Amino acid sequence: MLENEFFRTLDFMTLPPDGGVSALDGNFALYDNIDNDLRQHTDLSSDPTTLSIISSSYPYKINFVLVIACIGGTMSARLNLFKYELKKNDVLIVTPGMIGECVEFSHDCRLVMIAFQEENVITSISVPGMMEISNFLISDCKISMSDEEMDDFISIYVAMKKKISDRDYRYKRDMVAGYMQVLCCNAGQIIRSLSERKAGNAVGRRSRRLYETFISEVSRHHARHRSVAYYADRLCITPKYLSHVVLSVSGRRPVEWIRDYVMLDAKALLKSGKYTVQQVSDMLNFPNQSFFGTYFKKESGVSPKAYMSGK
Repeated sequence: MLENEFFRTLDFMTLPPDGGVSALDGNFALYDNIDNDLRQHTDLSSDPTTLSIISSSYPYKINFVLVIACIGGTMSARLNLFKYELKKNDVLIVTPGMIGECVEFSHDCRLVMIAFQEENVITSISVPGMMEISNFLISDCKISMSDEEMDDFISIYVAMKKKISDRDYRYKRDMVAGYMQVLCCNAGQIIRSLSERKAGNAVGRRSRRLYETFISEVSRHHARHRSVAYYADRLCITPKYLSHVVLSVSGRRPVEWIRDYVMLDAKALLKSGKYTVQQVSDMLNFPNQSFFGTYFKKESGVSPKAYMSGK
């Protein structure tokens, strides 16, 4: 059986069939709020049972893969403090280790969701598209599909749900593995086309990959290293070239990305109530509390102590 907080909290496995949930072997589940004709049968914004499944009033760590497809209306979610807005034909891919926060839905929001443990599903899939997906998810979690691409997704979802619900169907694991392989191939193709349109050419694609690697490095090392030169050295390029690439791809300078990651940590640590200003300064590798205070006030407009007290 699945032993993680998500399924204990959301309790997929004990929901009645008419709740829109289909589960397999305790490690794969489908959920939706649509009927057989893809019409809405549950208002996500007001139904207590539904909200207890996919919304929370506090952040929670996700240790499974969750694919959310919006086929009507709108929804918003925060993952690792980044806000995502979904509308019709948008798909959000949540990967293990992400921090999810509260979700909002429009009254006409229609969703289908696929949740599974990575080691029990992905390990049985060997497709080149998985590399495309992994690279894409470094910098974004949302894919926008065409009507035709979403129709393909929904048809596969409906087919899986039908077979899982069929008590006499004996090959459910193989069926799920096969359909998930098709979904991964389709997603890989969509992402490849999207990346090529964004990059435009080979030089553009290399720039995009360099930018994504830079962001990954900053997310890991910003607490100790705030110089552009440090990250340029890790990427074996000059600071000037790194600045040019990051600015051309993201519209922002490397120093701005580094600053935002540092400030995000600083604000979270100060608001936690667990640490003094001096301790936060030390944790973020500032030379002293005074330097940290000047840095923080310059970026936020208030001193660290004022930020902690909410003044």
